[in-house]
Amino acid sequence: MKNAKLYLLVAGLTAANIGFRFLPSDEGKIGIPVSHLEPGDRVESVELNQLLATATDPSQCRMIVAFNPDCPFCEQAAQRERFASRSGAYAEPLWVTDEVKPRLSTFVEFFAPGSHHAVAPEAFRALDVEAVPALFLLDGEGTLEWVGAYRGDESTEVLAARCEGLDQPIPAPEANPSTSLVGQ
Repeated sequence: MKNAKLYLLVAGLTAANIGFRFLPSDEGKIGIPVSHLEPGDRVESVELNQLLATATDPSQCRMIVAFNPDCPFCEQAAQRERFASRSGAYAEPLWVTDEVKPRLSTFVEFFAPGSHHAVAPEAFRALDVEAVPALFLLDGEGTLEWVGAYRGDESTEVLAARCEGLDQPIPAPEANPSTSLVGQ
C-alpha cells in the first residue's frame, strides 16, 4: 500500500511537470523593472563620472552593470560575459555594487578580462537600482540610452543597437495587484 501512494505521487508530479512544459513561456511576459530611470534621463553622480573618466573612448556608449555579489543571476551573467566576444567599450563594462560583501572577492573572479568593478554606493543610488543584474548604457554626457536586465551574453551589435535607441527595454508592469510577474 505504501508503494501505491508513492507511485501516485510520482505520477502526479510527472504529469504536473509535463503540463508546465507546455505552458507558453514568452507570451505576455512582463519584464521586471531594474530601475525607475528611463532612456533620456541624465544620471548625476560624481562617483560614476570619476569611474567612467578612465574609459578608452568617452564619446562611445558606456556599459554599467549593477550587481550584488550574493545574487546567483549576477554570477551567471558574469560567467556568460566571459564567452561574449565584444569590441570597443562593450568589452570593458563597469560593474558596480553598493556595499562590500564577504563574497565580493570570489565573485570578481567570474568577470571577463576587460571588465572592471567598483564598490560605489553613491553611483548605485544615482542609478536607482531596483533589481540586479541591471544594465545601464550611458552616452558620453551621462544621458541614459538604455536600461534593462542584463544576461551577460549580449553581442556588440545588440548593445550598439540599444545605445542608438533601436532596442527598447521591456516595459515595466502596470500597478495592478492582480497581475503576477512571470520569471521571478
